[in-house]
Amino acid sequence: MTLNSIEYRGDTVIKSYPLSGNFSTFISAKLDNKSYLGRAERYKTELERLDKYSRAGLPVPRLISSNLERLETTMQRIENAKNFWLELADHNVDGQHALIFLSKCAETLRMIHELGEHGDPYIGNFLVGKRIYAIDFEHTDRGGKKGDLSALFTTALIAVPSDKREIESAIEDGYGERPEEYWTPLKKVSKPFGSLLYRFGIR
Repeated sequence: MTLNSIEYRGDTVIKSYPLSGNFSTFISAKLDNKSYLGRAERYKTELERLDKYSRAGLPVPRLISSNLERLETTMQRIENAKNFWLELADHNVDGQHALIFLSKCAETLRMIHELGEHGDPYIGNFLVGKRIYAIDFEHTDRGGKKGDLSALFTTALIAVPSDKREIESAIEDGYGERPEEYWTPLKKVSKPFGSLLYRFGIR
C-alpha cells in the first residue's frame, strides 16, 4: 500500500498524498519509526522543507507550485537522474563508485542540516545525476540529525557492496565533520544487523 502518488508530466513531477492512514499504514509507520500524520500534515511538511531547501539552492527538486485544495506539490523533474538504491539493487554501481556516491549523499545531507533536517534520508531518497539530489521530505519525528545520519548509515550497510569501515569513512568524508554525538552510537552497528536496526526504528 502506497502512502503517496508520483505522476510524471513532461519535465515536471506531481506528488500527492492519497491516504490519510489506516491500521496497516500505522503499523508500517511504527516499524519504520516514521510519523504519518495524515495527508495535510505530510503535504505541509514536504512543502515547507522543499520550498526552503530549493530557495537556498540545495540539490533538491525545484518547487514549481503547490495546490492546497488537492494537496499536491509540483516539482521540476531532475533530468537523467537515477535512484541510488535501485542502481545498487540492479548492480549498476560497483563498490568504489557506490562509496563515492554515498559520500556525496552525506555531503548533500550536511547542506540540508544547515537549514533543517531531511526526515527519511535512506539511500533510496537520493538521486544520482549531475549532482546527488535529495528527495522525499514528508516524514517527521525520526530523531532529527541523529536520526537522519542513522537512516543513511544503516541503509548503506544493507545496500553498498563495501565493508563497514569503508562506509563509515565515506559518510564521514562527505559530511565534512565528525558529529560525535550522532556518530559514536552508530559505530557500534555491525553490517549484518543494519537491516534490522533500520526496519524496526532502533536509533
